[in-house]
Order: sequence, then structure tokens, then C-alpha cells
Amino acid sequence: MDPVMTYLDNIRDHLDVHLLPPAWSVVAEAKGIGNRPPVTVHVDPSSLPELAETLLAWAKTLDDVSAELWRVPSGESVHLDIIGRMASGVRVRVFGGTDFDETIFPDLPVNQRQEMPVFALRAWIDHGEVAA
Repeated sequence: MDPVMTYLDNIRDHLDVHLLPPAWSVVAEAKGIGNRPPVTVHVDPSSLPELAETLLAWAKTLDDVSAELWRVPSGESVHLDIIGRMASGVRVRVFGGTDFDETIFPDLPVNQRQEMPVFALRAWIDHGEVAA
């Protein structure tokens, strides 16, 4: 069977089983390139608390979850990513963007990625901010 179809079937099954917020887009590739998972889910851009809530909802449905921040080259926004495995074993990256705010992300240079603890998502939901 075509790997892309397998990945799409897996993401469809995952979405059917879990009540997750809607995705903006889903991309499946024949294989991940380098360290990148083969399935990428882009969620709606939103405020930081809403984005954190969406990513945390996804994180609760995945195994071996990690998280990172990336300030885009323009410097105007920040992408929050989680990477994990669906029950089928397929690796997935779920991400979304929010406006850059130097009071929330004081040590995040332009076009730089930083690992972050997944629990930081909970703090952003509860309080609306936490230092990166």
C-alpha cells in the first residue's frame, strides 16, 4: 500500500477516535525528511492561550511527545510545535502560529528553534503567558 495513503488513513482514524480541534491543513509525505515526521498537522493560527490549548489536546492523544518554539525569519510570529506518535506508530508534527511578544518570549531570537517542556502549554492556557 502507498505510504501516503497509510499515513492519511492513520490520521483519519486518529481524528475519528479523539475529539480534537479542527486542523487548518494536514500534509502526508511518503517518508519524513531527516528528523521531520511524515505527517504534519497545521492548526488554526490563534492567540497563545488558544493555541496552547489546541496543542495540549493533541499532546494528550500522542505518545513520546516533545515540544519546541520557532520564531519565524520575519520575527513577527512564533510557531509552537509538538511531535509525537499516534497509536499506530506514525510520527506526527502538530503546529500553529501566534504573534511574537517579547514579554512572553524574551530569549527567542529570530529564525531560531528552542526545545520547550510540554507542560509550558498548560501554563500558557492557565495564565496566558510564561517565559520561554
